[in-house]
Amino acid sequence: MSNKKLEILNSMEIEEYEADGATLYYALVKNTLENTRKLLEIGAPMEEIKSVIADDHEGIDISGLAFRYGGAKWFTGEKWLAHEPNKGAWKNE
Repeated sequence: MSNKKLEILNSMEIEEYEADGATLYYALVKNTLENTRKLLEIGAPMEEIKSVIADDHEGIDISGLAFRYGGAKWFTGEKWLAHEPNKGAWKNE
């Protein structure tokens, strides 16, 4: 898979996230037209994007979209990666 999708994901600023070292519970970006366009560019359908907009309409939880459509396998807390740590070469270092 091309790193282009990961580059797009990594161009979005994560406002807040929660993880426990093994599970990413959520990763929020601002709910902006620019971020929506980026999610559409990685292949996420608009209906799925709408379904993960926060209740206050200020954020979008991109965690599931990143894994389903963006080629991400891991989130470090700062960037999306194509592989889990210690599981082969990292394609996006």
